[in-house]
Amino acid sequence: MDNQLGIKDYYFVRDVVESTSNVRIGMEQLLDYCKMKSPDPVWATIRNFEFEGEIPKLELWLLNVLSSEPPSNDIKAFWFGLFNPILDNETSCGFYICGSTNFASYDRTSDWACWQKDTYLPTQRYADSRILREIYSLVDNNNNVSNFAEFILALGYTCLAVKYICRSINPNLILGDRKRRDIAVGFDSGDSIILEGVER
Repeated sequence: MDNQLGIKDYYFVRDVVESTSNVRIGMEQLLDYCKMKSPDPVWATIRNFEFEGEIPKLELWLLNVLSSEPPSNDIKAFWFGLFNPILDNETSCGFYICGSTNFASYDRTSDWACWQKDTYLPTQRYADSRILREIYSLVDNNNNVSNFAEFILALGYTCLAVKYICRSINPNLILGDRKRRDIAVGFDSGDSIILEGVER
């Protein structure tokens, strides 16, 4: 499946992510948008998810990664990549962190984040997101919504979660000795959103 959003969908997700730091409010706006595109009972089910309840676990994961495997000083940006792992013989949705010595803020496809010899690849890079798994399981086989729902909701949720966490944790863990590190979230083979970077 092509991980490219329609241009209107892409800008809506980006605008929601930029306009709020509240994960619940952001997800409700995204769900309202999905309901407008295609009315379906699945939106009410997803709306009942405890989106913010997962944030402390994801925050602890990122703290552990950056504390135990800090990136080298030449890493300019972090990439939080969405992908589709196979879990228990079924396709799912998850994300991971890596870091790049390259960064291009103008690149919607984020080719700069492709793995290279000098990519930061911590061994604990894969996050465990129950929310992403449950969203994927509900929308993947729903013919009314599967062509857009995963991309809008998975990209939106991961952006909102990463944005919140990166504002909450000690900036020294994100920055190391650098004055700034940029942050992007996106599909490994599709759209991405550049979040506000972290500066000293």
